[in-house]
Amino acid sequence: MNRTKKSRLPNVLERLRDTIQKSNIPDEKRDVPIGYELHHLHSCSQIAQLLALKRGITAELVGISAAMHDLGRILYGRNEKHAEKGHLPAKDILKEMGIFSWPEIETVSGCIKHHSEKEIFGTNPYDEIVKDADVLDCYLVSLEVLKESHKKRLNKVFEDLGIKRTV
Repeated sequence: MNRTKKSRLPNVLERLRDTIQKSNIPDEKRDVPIGYELHHLHSCSQIAQLLALKRGITAELVGISAAMHDLGRILYGRNEKHAEKGHLPAKDILKEMGIFSWPEIETVSGCIKHHSEKEIFGTNPYDEIVKDADVLDCYLVSLEVLKESHKKRLNKVFEDLGIKRTV
């Protein structure tokens, strides 16, 4: 494989792992165990990159967005408003890393801020892929899909991937 530009995703994943390791919130005080968070950020990133390749979107940036989408929950331990709470710390992290342009930081931050709005379809392609990767990963680890907006989004992803299945 000949790549002209080295992916920055490994740098982001390392930074997220460091953030998780430095967390002083024990699992019993979290809405979601930290082990799941680590698994989820990796698998969402991979799913998002595959969806990006299918849809003709830059895989690296959407993979980074998907990896960081639950940063608010990772940092604060709570699911409530975690998308809102995560987008500003993400901006700080990416700016501090010094390897992202301001438009890229805005794209990633926007994906984080809007990823919980599963009922809103047709936003920018990066947001859509992060939302889709999130619901697909949850489905693949056998979490029950309860919300109608999540079911609708998941069925759309299945259709996009040519999978004959509905939830």
